[in-house]
Amino acid sequence: MRILWYIASQNLKTAISILIFSLSLYFILTYMEESQHYFDGRDTPLKVKLLYYFWQFPAMTIQLMPFAVLIGGIITNWLFAKHGEISALRAAGLSMMRISVPMICVGLFFTTCQFILNEFVLPVSSTQFLRVKRVDVEGKKNDHVFTESTWLKAKGTVLHFKNYNEHKQELS
Repeated sequence: MRILWYIASQNLKTAISILIFSLSLYFILTYMEESQHYFDGRDTPLKVKLLYYFWQFPAMTIQLMPFAVLIGGIITNWLFAKHGEISALRAAGLSMMRISVPMICVGLFFTTCQFILNEFVLPVSSTQFLRVKRVDVEGKKNDHVFTESTWLKAKGTVLHFKNYNEHKQELS
């Protein structure tokens, strides 16, 4: 039915708009705070600052996505009720469950996107963010970026260790 696509598209537009607004607000406020305290004593080039926030983007998207979907669903339902669209759909014979199915599908779409981001994009972006933060911004050596993790996923197994001795190349 076309009306179900309409409901889904309205919910998707609202959720994406809220996600973009939330991310923008987060990055603006974070930049204002970190430019006064974190970047203040350092001569950090603009390219490094942009990379610093670029590699934070997937992690913040994952954290703000559930909020955006929840608030997007609430606002979409509120707008539908305000304009009498829910009453019209109920009068046309659609049940509330049938009206809710497109919104549930949008929620499942965002859940799938969040899973993909969490499993495939976030490990790379977190590593790159830590590298930019420690090496490019703070000026530390690259030694500790990969050795502070206490869990290591290897082929067919997961290892737990307290620290890694890089010179001896052994886990303890």
